[in-house]
Amino acid sequence: MKEQARIRAILSHRDKWIIWTRHARFRMEQREMTEADVIAILTRAQVTWFEVVVDETVHVEGRDPSGRKLRLVVALRDHVQTLKIITLIAPGDRNWR
Repeated sequence: MKEQARIRAILSHRDKWIIWTRHARFRMEQREMTEADVIAILTRAQVTWFEVVVDETVHVEGRDPSGRKLRLVVALRDHVQTLKIITLIAPGDRNWR
């Protein structure tokens, strides 16, 4: 899927910006995850859903370095090389479908 390539391109760009919402930080703390864990998921995960609202929003599913399966909700902004991490969802969470 082209969105996977876009995410990887943004992550590989030296001037990339990753924006972390408070909600994403809260979920990371709950799951004892670091920024490096989230970036690791983004670099090798698979885009499973795509939507255009204000930003282009994608769901990215993958496993963190310890093997836990997670879904990240991310907004893409190619023109400014930005990824906005909105939230992290784990199997069993109310929003996991």
